[in-house]
Amino acid sequence: MASSAADTLTRRRRRTRPALWAACLVLCGTGLMALPRAARAQPAVEPTPEDKETARELMDQGHAHFKANDFAGALKAYLAADRIMGVPTTALGVARAEERLGHLLEAHDALLRAQMFPVHPNEPLAFGRARERAAELDEDVAARIPSLHVKVAPPDAQAELRVDGQLVPDAAMDLPRKLDPGEHAVRVSAAGFATVETKVSLKEGEQRTLNIALVPGEGPAEPTGDGVLRPLWPLVLAGAGVAGAGLLIGTITGGVSLARARDLAADCPGDVCAPDRQPDIDRTIALANAANASFVLAGLGAAAAVVGLFVGPAPTAGGEAETQAQARLRLELGPGALGLCGAF
Repeated sequence: MASSAADTLTRRRRRTRPALWAACLVLCGTGLMALPRAARAQPAVEPTPEDKETARELMDQGHAHFKANDFAGALKAYLAADRIMGVPTTALGVARAEERLGHLLEAHDALLRAQMFPVHPNEPLAFGRARERAAELDEDVAARIPSLHVKVAPPDAQAELRVDGQLVPDAAMDLPRKLDPGEHAVRVSAAGFATVETKVSLKEGEQRTLNIALVPGEGPAEPTGDGVLRPLWPLVLAGAGVAGAGLLIGTITGGVSLARARDLAADCPGDVCAPDRQPDIDRTIALANAANASFVLAGLGAAAAVVGLFVGPAPTAGGEAETQAQARLRLELGPGALGLCGAF
């Protein structure tokens, strides 16, 4: 009995070990996910001596660009060095260049990464100085980051908010949104309301509140094809109408002309007709010419419709076309000639 009890306990322990390992892995994975994105951007392997020397050269280039006020060039060199090393000194270089370019959010992110870099025994003294400098700069940069609080009325409109094209999550709709200084595009849309688009310019450290009152009307258009609705331009409608009318008239007159021609062929052996049949011959020729002219007119109308589809006014943000250029068409008839003239 004692042996059986011991075996049962052993089996239970063996079954619990995988569960304990799984719990440990879940906790470790959760901890990694909780770290900031920049904190996980460390090199996966230890840089080689060649990598380190390349990073030193890149840092020297970045310093030279920075002293020459070429902050874009400095950022490019610092970023390359940071991708190789991922240490406090390279992160600090990236942050300084981003800050000078007005990218305060990116600078704040790099400064946090420099501060969070773990302390290793016998690490270079420059790492410690970079952490201290990053902490000093971060206090200033964080205070300069502006924010925008968009308040939408009515509050129950279930509106969709986009800032610079990025969708703001519903949970953050009622909260100030941290942004870089400069101009930002704001778009608010909701079913049953007219879409509102505006631009806001933020200064460093500014805390701006933007009140947007939605007005009942047409909401966001449902995308079709390329994602925009293209209403028919008057030229398309006019061209299609002319093409349809010309095709109908040409078919009718052509059919009558062919019927008359068959009758004349039966009454005029060898294509020789009596003089009293000349009026019939003239009417048959006139019907044939009218049919040909109608078919030409139909072709011109179809061409105008196709042109209207491609050169029509572009849709506006709300999906409505601007029709400043109106189509003007007129039919030109003359002796032995038929034409479609227009301006568009």
